[in-house]
Amino acid sequence: MIDELTLIGQNDSLKKQTIEAMKKYNLLSNDVIILVDCKNNQINYVACYDPDFKGFYEDENINLISDGLVFDKYFP
Repeated sequence: MIDELTLIGQNDSLKKQTIEAMKKYNLLSNDVIILVDCKNNQINYVACYDPDFKGFYEDENINLISDGLVFDKYFP
């Protein structure tokens, strides 16, 4: 499937990071683009209920807010 993707954008580094993250974390392109953008823009907190993202967030030091308890931990 990765060979059939066409990424739109002018940043070759972003394209490379997206494809590498898709392979490493086995995520869909839509999800990975969001995550790579978070990483590149120093976004440290993301609210999401999708458990597939957990590995990426831990590896990239992004805090995943998945419920109210976790929200309270980061934003008391």
